[in-house]
Amino acid sequence: MARLPQTAAVYLQSNQEQWRRLMHESNNCFSGKLKKESMKRSVTYSVVARKNPNPMAEGEVKYYARAQARGVMGIREMAERIQQACTVTRADVMAVLVSLEDVVAEGLASGEIVRLGDLGSLQISLSGEGAVSKEEYDDSLINRVRILFRSGQTLREAINNLTYEQVPVKSATDEAGGEADSDEEETV
Repeated sequence: MARLPQTAAVYLQSNQEQWRRLMHESNNCFSGKLKKESMKRSVTYSVVARKNPNPMAEGEVKYYARAQARGVMGIREMAERIQQACTVTRADVMAVLVSLEDVVAEGLASGEIVRLGDLGSLQISLSGEGAVSKEEYDDSLINRVRILFRSGQTLREAINNLTYEQVPVKSATDEAGGEADSDEEETV
């Protein structure tokens, strides 16, 4: 897949005022058409049996809702939707989104908290083995790095007004050839 990080970065650096206008315009278009269209849909879920995790409740099964994705929205789909809601071209949106991917990855790799406005923020989290003393600790004891996402105001508001629709349980693999749902949440 062709990538545009250098082109997009040069474009953004040389046109900072245009970038500011784009972001202002994006905020304006998101507050209108895109939010209205997202309200038309509901979150689909299926009802699944799960064993009670409490060791005292041996074999007890209860039924819970499990979110069922309607599909996947990739970067091209996002660019198309943004283009339809704003006066920005699809190529400009793609350049910004591809550059955003690189800038976010670079920020996280540098140990920065990456704030995406009212969308939310991303931050690195570490876990591993403990040491007896501070002096004995070294980075070889770190065994897991995760990315934490904290939702911002926009996403918190979006989930406050959800509607739900029950659907049948999906088969072991989805239509796109993905893996079966698991009870564990995916760690980014």
